[in-house]
Amino acid sequence: MYGSPGVGDLHVTGAGGRNRAFGERVGRGQRASVVAAEMAAENLLTEGYAAIATAHRFARERGVTGTPLLDALHAIVWQDAPVRETLAELRLSV
Repeated sequence: MYGSPGVGDLHVTGAGGRNRAFGERVGRGQRASVVAAEMAAENLLTEGYAAIATAHRFARERGVTGTPLLDALHAIVWQDAPVRETLAELRLSV
């Protein structure tokens, strides 16, 4: 989705509910795979967890480059990159 509606949807999805709870726990240093497993055990679906992997794979398969935010999120969530350092590098790169 493009434009203002897409940004609004992204904000609502990431700023509330299960995705926010997931992100806050990862941001506090818990491994994303552990958080996802714990939330799944409570029947709490976190769409963002799988969506990051899907979007990253989709971009790579199509040769899309210049996705620093997606790359940082993928590194944090799927490769256990340190949150603080990865976000600091992202801020320097954009």
